[in-house]
Amino acid sequence: MSTGRHHDKFLNAAAIFSVDDVARTVAFYERELGLELEHEMWGDPPEHASLTVGATTVHFEKREPTKPATAYVTLYVHGVDELFADYRDRGITILSEPEDQPWGGRIFMINDVNGNMVMFAELTEEHERLVAEG
Repeated sequence: MSTGRHHDKFLNAAAIFSVDDVARTVAFYERELGLELEHEMWGDPPEHASLTVGATTVHFEKREPTKPATAYVTLYVHGVDELFADYRDRGITILSEPEDQPWGGRIFMINDVNGNMVMFAELTEEHERLVAEG
C-alpha cells in the first residue's frame, strides 16, 4: 500500500489517447481486444469515448497531434498467455511475445489500430516476493 503524502486521496487513473477516428478505435478495442464501452461516444462524428478496463478506464479523444506516439498504456490482466494467443489469432500487430520480466511480470505488447503501444502484464508470484522484500 502506498504511504505517499496523499495516498488516501487517489482512487485510480485513466489513460487518454489522442486519435484520428474515435469510432474506429472503439471498434478495435471492443471487437479485437474484448473490452466494453463505458460511456457512449460523444459527438457526430464521435469526439470522445471510454472503455472499461477492470477497475479503471481508457479514453480516446479526437485531438491533434496523434503522432508521434511517445507513451503506452499497460493493462494488468489474468491469463496473459491466453490473451496473447487470441490476439495473435485475430491478426493483431504483435510487438513482443509473452516474456517473463525480472520485476516479476509476464508481458507482451501490441500495436492498436492507431499504432499506439499497449502492454498486457500479468503479475507473478515473483513480483509478490520482490514487493514483500521491499
